[in-house]
This record gives sequence, structure tokens and C-alpha cells, in this order.
Amino acid sequence: MKIEVKNLKETSILGTEAVILGVEQESAHLSPLAQIANKELGGKIDAIVKKQAWRTEFGKITVFNADSVLVILIGIGKKNEMSTDKCRALAATGIREAIKNRVKDVSLSLCENESIQAITEGILLGSYKFLSYKSKNDELHPIEKVVITASEEKVESSLAEMGIAKIISQNVIIARNMVNHPSNHMTPSMFAAEACRLVENTNLKISVLGEKDIEKLGMQAFLAVAK
Repeated sequence: MKIEVKNLKETSILGTEAVILGVEQESAHLSPLAQIANKELGGKIDAIVKKQAWRTEFGKITVFNADSVLVILIGIGKKNEMSTDKCRALAATGIREAIKNRVKDVSLSLCENESIQAITEGILLGSYKFLSYKSKNDELHPIEKVVITASEEKVESSLAEMGIAKIISQNVIIARNMVNHPSNHMTPSMFAAEACRLVENTNLKISVLGEKDIEKLGMQAFLAVAK
């Protein structure tokens, strides 16, 4: 998946398969990209929001098609209660909805002054699927490109934020994969081998204790579980 940050002033939703847009609770204030989309779609977003104002509560979703664009509206709750964790969760919710609708090209804007790092993490972690034991990957409909819209100032600092987000997300996904494997596959020895592989070409050192080492330390409960 390609993720990029684009200057809001240079953005149009025309030609985009889907847009994920935030709407504030109470004021029904639209995110910056939602304001552009509303104008380009002839006020259709405003009309929907007025009809379904209750769906501006945190995490509530409204999906509709307008002029060949799939519009995914997400309630972001109250603006003064927005946090990095909420921003990450909203991005994940939006991207999962886009995947469910089998689109490949998405533009996203949740609110003003949103965290690029949190949104990138939400996109990557929200896209995660564990398919190692699926006989068919018919559930796999990956998004190819996501454009996050931001102010000019945010665009300039976005590369560093996205870099951090990708490192964090990649390692969270490694942990998820290890946890999702059944115990007859992810045995203690397999777990240790994976840990050793992860620290290759780094300055980290790892010590792997064998059965006799563990017995010497009196870790009987650990041994009983690991057998």
C-alpha cells in the first residue's frame, strides 16, 4: 500500500474511488477535505449530515455513493475530546470500511490538526488481516493507495511522522502474526528463532535459554506450559 500526504489546497476528490471524511459532533463541522468534497458534490454531504446528525457521534459511519465517488463519513465526536488514540482508531475504522467496499484508491481527512503519525498507524493496522491458514484469499481486497490531506505545514513534517508510524506498525503486525499462530506452530523454539531473526543486522543482543537453563532457574511453571 502506498501512503502519501498531499497539500489540501491542491486536492480534489474527482477521480478518486473513495473518500473518508470526518464530521464533528454537535456542530456537524466538516473536515477540511469534506468541505472540498461537499462543494464538488453539490452540497450532498451537508444534506446527508443534516438528515443523520446523530451519526456524528464518535465512530458512527454513514456510507453513500455520489457522482461515482464512495463517500465514507465518520463521526469524530466532540472536537475538544479528540486525541491521538481516537485519531488512530477512526483512521482504522475508515480504512476497514473502504476495504469492505473493495476500493483501491482512497483520500482521507478526519479533522483539522490531525496527527499524520496516528492516521498512518490507523491505516496500516486497520488494513491488517491474518490469512496464513485461509484456503482461499477471497477476503483479500488490498487498498493500493491512500492520500492523507493536510495543511502545507503538515506536509513538510509528514515524512518523519510517517516513517515512525511505519516502523511501529510493522512491528505491531509482527507481534500480531506471532500471537495469531496456533501454539502447535508457534512453539517456544519457533518463537525464539523468530526473535533471533528480528535482531539480525542490529546492535541488539539476545539470549535464548534452553530447557536445562530454565530448570536451573527454577522456572517450573514456565516449563510445564511450554511442553
